[in-house]
Amino acid sequence: MVPRPEWVCSGPDGGLHEDASFRQIDVEVACPPNDRDEVSWVGDYALTLVAHSWLSEIQDLIDPGRIHLGLVRRNGEIVEGWSTIHEYRPPPLLATEGSTKTCPTCGYAYTVLHGREFFSDEAVLGRPLILNSNGIFVREDLARARNLRTPRGAFEPGLIEFETGGQ
Repeated sequence: MVPRPEWVCSGPDGGLHEDASFRQIDVEVACPPNDRDEVSWVGDYALTLVAHSWLSEIQDLIDPGRIHLGLVRRNGEIVEGWSTIHEYRPPPLLATEGSTKTCPTCGYAYTVLHGREFFSDEAVLGRPLILNSNGIFVREDLARARNLRTPRGAFEPGLIEFETGGQ
């Protein structure tokens, strides 16, 4: 049996997820990320891994008080060109026909997304970069001005709006 990493929270319903109260998360992986991808994740926990080839395009947008980079290791050695990326207590992505449940232990938001997706937390307004378990979100005007491409291995992005009042 593989021990649970310290950065994994066990919610009261028994679900395991990335602990939203952590900042930098370093991981040990069984095998390196696929070289064809620029975005990946760690097994069962949805912790995002990002290749430095794409990270370099958004690195200046990272608010170091919120979004943290960590080391990726294999057999104790650093996997060159990759980092974990994690936001401390990120705002949840909501959906018109979805549902959200927050872990009372760490604040992680479990989200089921159906319908139109949106943010409703006013703290997202004006932020250049948001990261949660649903993805990496770059403010539209910045993405267009940079001609930011979708990282290899990621879904084609959609436009996410801000709506007051939640669901």
